Amino acid sequence: MVAFTSGLCCPLDLVLLLAREVQWHLILTLTPSLSHTQEGRELTLEKPELKALVWEKLEDLHRRWDELETTTQAKARSLFDANRAELFAQSCSALESWLESLQAQLHSDDYGKDLTSVNILLKKQQVRRGPLVGLVSGK
Repeated sequence: MVAFTSGLCCPLDLVLLLAREVQWHLILTLTPSLSHTQEGRELTLEKPELKALVWEKLEDLHRRWDELETTTQAKARSLFDANRAELFAQSCSALESWLESLQAQLHSDDYGKDLTSVNILLKKQQVRRGPLVGLVSGK
């Protein structure tokens, strides 16, 4: 598998990275900050007749921001779960491919024709056995 960038192993990783960047952009640029509340207070001091409207708009802004945060977090969880499922499927596919290759090698009728070819086959067997020993011993 080819990585798109360092640390990214599939398209879903790229999607997750982009989602995080968008979330940070929203947080840094659109967060209803204390300055909005302060500006609202200043406006209500200047124009007391707008107090109800200003506070209503500020409450609406904060409510919408909370909804956006909730939606963004839900999307991030969904993308994370999809990425985890994709990685699991890729691992299963790689394992199945390795097992098919191992099975084909084990059913081979090549037993070696001379000492050199037997030693080569023995080395191949030891290399194949290595991962299996690690699995059995829990390493």
